[in-house]
Amino acid sequence: MEGNRDLKFGLIPMRSFLFITLLLLVAFVAIWCRDRAAIENARRLLANRNHVAKGTSVWHSRSDTNTLQSAVHRPSASLLQLRAEVTALRNELDSPIPAQISKEQAADDWTLVHSAAKPSEQPGFVSFANVKNLGFATPETAFQSFNFAMRHQDKEPVDDTTRTMELWDV
Repeated sequence: MEGNRDLKFGLIPMRSFLFITLLLLVAFVAIWCRDRAAIENARRLLANRNHVAKGTSVWHSRSDTNTLQSAVHRPSASLLQLRAEVTALRNELDSPIPAQISKEQAADDWTLVHSAAKPSEQPGFVSFANVKNLGFATPETAFQSFNFAMRHQDKEPVDDTTRTMELWDV
């Protein structure tokens, strides 16, 4: 009796598995057929668009695949020339930058870089030698105070942990 019960409960999951597998197979075939039809339709529309551009209109049935393949035209010479130019430009972008530049280009770059005002001539500039401990009220004063601490480390070393915590406000 127990063997019969195992057999009964063993078949139900197997039937469910087969049913689900069959459903998945049917769904896969339906999706494949739909995609195949969409691809064929796109090919026909593309062929028609290409022929409309030439002044003729050609509609093909699905069974007329040989005519469809012969209807697809080859790219024009100007299109091929443009593709060659695009390829050349892409290759130029991918190529490494030449190590040497002309002396004129270097002189122009030098002039461009040094034509603007020097940073030390800008208002509010503080040189590293003239930094002061101004506190931490603003980002500018905090940066200047940090640089002051770094510059004067050898004069006032920070060995004590409480002093370090006090400086860093931890």
